Amino acid sequence: MKTQLIDGLGHTAHVELPFGLSVKEMVRGLGLSAGQATVWIKQANGLWKELDRGLWAYVKPKLEGVVKFTFRQGGSTVKAIIGVVALIATIIAPFLAPLTATLLLVAVAAASIAANLLFPEEPPNLSLGGGGSQEAEAVRKLANVQSDSNPVAKGGYLPIVVGERRISPPELSDPRYSLDDSRQVVERIFAFDGQHALTDIQVDGAPISDYAAITTETIEGAGDDATSTFVNKCCKVEDVRARLAVFDLDDRDLVNQDQPSKSEPTYTRFTTVAHNDLEEIVIRLQIDSFVKSDAPSTNIRLPLRIRFREKGSNGAWNNLPEVHVTGRAQGSSLKEFRIRWDNVFGSENEPGDLGYEFWQNVPAAGDTLSSGSTGDQWQAHSHFVDGAGLKDVANIVGGRQGVRVTLDDDFAKVAYEWEIIRGYALTQSSLNGSYAYSGSVPSLFEGYLDGQVYKVKVEQTPFNGTISINHVQALVNQQPCQRPATGLIGVKSVDETIRNVTVMAARYVKDWDGSGWNTVTATSKNPATHARQILFDAMKRLGVSTDLIDNDAFVAWRQACIDNGYEVSAVFSGTPFREVLEILAAAGFARMTFSDKFSVDWFRDRSADMPVVAFTPANANISVEVVEPELPIAIRCKFQDEADDFKDAETEVNNPFVTTITGQSVREYKGITKKSLARKRAYFDLLQAVYQGRQRVSVSSATQATVCERGDLVLLVTDLIDDKAFGGVVREVLSNTTLVIDQGPTVEGSTAFFDATNVFESSNIFDEGLQSSLWIRHDQGGDEIEVSSAHLGSDGLITVRLASALSSTNVTGAHVVIGPKAQLLKRYIVLDVDREAEERASLTLVPEAPEIYEHLQRFEA
Repeated sequence: MKTQLIDGLGHTAHVELPFGLSVKEMVRGLGLSAGQATVWIKQANGLWKELDRGLWAYVKPKLEGVVKFTFRQGGSTVKAIIGVVALIATIIAPFLAPLTATLLLVAVAAASIAANLLFPEEPPNLSLGGGGSQEAEAVRKLANVQSDSNPVAKGGYLPIVVGERRISPPELSDPRYSLDDSRQVVERIFAFDGQHALTDIQVDGAPISDYAAITTETIEGAGDDATSTFVNKCCKVEDVRARLAVFDLDDRDLVNQDQPSKSEPTYTRFTTVAHNDLEEIVIRLQIDSFVKSDAPSTNIRLPLRIRFREKGSNGAWNNLPEVHVTGRAQGSSLKEFRIRWDNVFGSENEPGDLGYEFWQNVPAAGDTLSSGSTGDQWQAHSHFVDGAGLKDVANIVGGRQGVRVTLDDDFAKVAYEWEIIRGYALTQSSLNGSYAYSGSVPSLFEGYLDGQVYKVKVEQTPFNGTISINHVQALVNQQPCQRPATGLIGVKSVDETIRNVTVMAARYVKDWDGSGWNTVTATSKNPATHARQILFDAMKRLGVSTDLIDNDAFVAWRQACIDNGYEVSAVFSGTPFREVLEILAAAGFARMTFSDKFSVDWFRDRSADMPVVAFTPANANISVEVVEPELPIAIRCKFQDEADDFKDAETEVNNPFVTTITGQSVREYKGITKKSLARKRAYFDLLQAVYQGRQRVSVSSATQATVCERGDLVLLVTDLIDDKAFGGVVREVLSNTTLVIDQGPTVEGSTAFFDATNVFESSNIFDEGLQSSLWIRHDQGGDEIEVSSAHLGSDGLITVRLASALSSTNVTGAHVVIGPKAQLLKRYIVLDVDREAEERASLTLVPEAPEIYEHLQRFEA
């Protein structure tokens, strides 16, 4: 529907709004506050009537031209209507699709609700292509107990677990695969940064004790010696997962007669890495259904050619002898081509289900080949030749597990590129020792010309054998872990598939024992203990004195966490330590503060605390900003539930207060793993937004402001908030119950405060005649004392008599606040400090809001 928006100068903008919205929703959507806008409803007689604000939420116009809005601009500059229209263009989007308004407004709520939070929620992940920072994504993967973690990249970070939680730890190197009596053996090694208690290892969600074929070794990582497990080699695996290509045939004829090479097998290529301590290269093959279906008792043969050269050289290939796999085998079997420089393969060369023949030379074919090539079809590198016979080979042998190849120092331990190709199958006995089939030498890798048709010698339909390369691995003779203070888990499985390994991990920290941080424990989940340890470790690494840690504050916060049951459970990997501290602080309903010491401010009942200083117009410049925070109908918080084995979970906490948007605000608590604590934290965030989110005070002052730190409690007196209190300076101390101060207040209306001789006997003092109190800070701390009387002298000074004695009379020049006892405590907490110079500072204050503590004490998760 169309409506009008009219500014203070009478300029009019026509705005399209959807039907069904209440007037209150329209005002908010137009970016107007209740104080700015006036709403007019057109009556039946055609006249416009102002709509009472109390009805805004209930009136939903259904016709064109029955409602209009007028507003006044804030500030001293009156904006032109064109600027207003531009503003509307940016905020009117939610109206264009009312059904999506909730989704569109979630971001607004998330941004606005946090504007004044004294104890902010955990820091959000930094954006990296929409998926979070690399560190955040690494942590997310480690914390996901339903997926396996990847090996740590070179220069990457190992995880630290604070509190206790189940994680999927990273591996120091790729898994090492090997064969033991034709059974696959997998060795893996997982690591943690620092000493950790490592318990309850699970494989694919089941306890490790359920697997007889899996053995483990755990090293907590204590001491200064390098740690190690039975997994003592580094491994780099390249997944190839390629089936070796075969001929494309129609019976024995190549399908593509115009370009025969397109119907012939091609090389599969892969590379291996270089390393000075490279010990072994392993090519893992899988052979399936190695039989001739029409004669299953007949042995068959299948030829392979393998060659290698230095990566990027484009030089001549080093050919291995042509390998013929022989025999027959049902099902699948795993075989390895193991290449070593030291010839130390172990005692694994006994015969197996399949055999191997090696040809150092394959003579020229007796037929015209599709490639037109003539001469020897294959010649092995001289390193593998031991005589003139076709089968006279050296440094290569077959065994039960596969083929063993020995290199020497002429083959440098550099990166190599490899190629492997298979030919067509035939029965084992049909090829004699001269490489002849039916009286002539065939080509098992190319088609030959028979008249005008390219074909192969043997029809392949009955031969079922397929060969695939699963992976290639390079084994380095080097311990995966070469430094102390590293927690390790070694895992070895035999013929058991392992997809996911998780462990309950808890970092060892030094906990408070009553006199110092001396108790080494892995059972503490106290946020204060872990935050102090993280801070201590970081300062040690940076060479900063740990004496700068505010020990008293951390001890007090630790006790507060115990009293309230606050716990932390999180994993970090490469996360900046400041962000780590923020997450730990959020779990403990606190925030870190840094000034002359590294300290902490935590949420607590401060009703009995004495403010550090009082600010009034007598000693400070004060400005007050009132904002309208967007309050969602609920906070939907995400966390990993330790009650459900740390799987991702969500819970929703409804807003029991007035809401201003229909959307939910989404929170993710990375340091909280208990549903009750996640709900309590979400409720706490709502409370802060309600009671501290509307008012932000800026104070600029000399001397007094410079002594304030983040988290300090202060008093505030300003007629911007109310005029029921005033501040002054003590000019003279007459006794411990009588002071002379320099100024006093006025009250609303025309009657001056000091019209009465005894101002505190006036019936309209502070508009209410309440009993007054004096607040003062001095060298013994401070006092808040009832005022008996106050008299205005001829010199303009005020003599104030107190109902009880001051704790100290050393108060000349001190700043005092006097006001109604019931309303004196306009108490605020320092949110931020900006030290402009040595003698001056600007503070940002938010209300103390004791209501937050009261509500939180009654909250039931």
